[in-house]
Amino acid sequence: MKPFSMLKHSMLMLAVVLAIYCANVYAEESWVVTDIRLEGLVRVPAAEVFATLTSVAVGQRGVTQKDISQGLHAVFATGNFDDVTVYRDSDELVFVMQERPSIDSITIDGNRMIQTEQLLMGLNNAQLREGAIFKRSTLENIRVELQEQYVSNGRYDADITVESKTLSNNRVELIITVDEGSTAKVKHINIVGNERFSTQTLLGEFTLKPTNWLSWIKGNDKYAKERLRGDFGRLESFYKDQGYLKFAINSSQVSLSPKQDAVYLSMSIFEGDVYHVSSLGLSGELILDESFLKELFVINVGDVYSQR
Repeated sequence: MKPFSMLKHSMLMLAVVLAIYCANVYAEESWVVTDIRLEGLVRVPAAEVFATLTSVAVGQRGVTQKDISQGLHAVFATGNFDDVTVYRDSDELVFVMQERPSIDSITIDGNRMIQTEQLLMGLNNAQLREGAIFKRSTLENIRVELQEQYVSNGRYDADITVESKTLSNNRVELIITVDEGSTAKVKHINIVGNERFSTQTLLGEFTLKPTNWLSWIKGNDKYAKERLRGDFGRLESFYKDQGYLKFAINSSQVSLSPKQDAVYLSMSIFEGDVYHVSSLGLSGELILDESFLKELFVINVGDVYSQR
């Protein structure tokens, strides 16, 4: 069965189950809800659940299927529960909830290159932190988030395993084991679109260098996304200091070898024209004389524009 068909089938079954529950609940349209009981709560405050139950209330007469259905959906939509059912007990409504556990603690072991605080910060930014709701997808989300952090540092072969340990009071402990692997090394850097400066000259502005006999000392061939981003900034500054005001990096590509131990960088640049200063002026309410201030200028009309 195709995934979409399975989803439609599951939603249809859910609708049927809800309809059966609701039909049993409001069989007598004249009954008055004397109480609403919540069963299965451990961590989630009852007040929080009642705040979502706006479609049904104590003292309500003639509860309808729509009222019950809206109540079920509202409670389930909070994301705090794996399952929510409802039934009628005399003149009372009973909601039975299966809480999702909360993350009590996150332990990381095996990391040396990236500090634990930095890894936890990345998880926190992805809403994966202590106190958060633990869902079925949490383990995979944590693995993917940490994997991305290591890829950004050139560790393409890093391996992340995440296990959960059930604790009391509906809590879980997450245990993360990291095999950091090795950093991929830059084997080649290709620049396309440069006509005014040689590739060798431009690569002189880079901190990242293709592997050479000094790499084992300097470590400048170890790929990291942040280092590459910094080199892009240095390349842009180099051109704009030479008057190429409209310089731009049109595109860049990072290719990985089959063994994930070598990186090949390629970028396409636009140099544009050299710009010169055509005029200089001052604006605003000047306290000092304009002619005096102009004597302080370090650039003159006709000079090549320089961002520096």
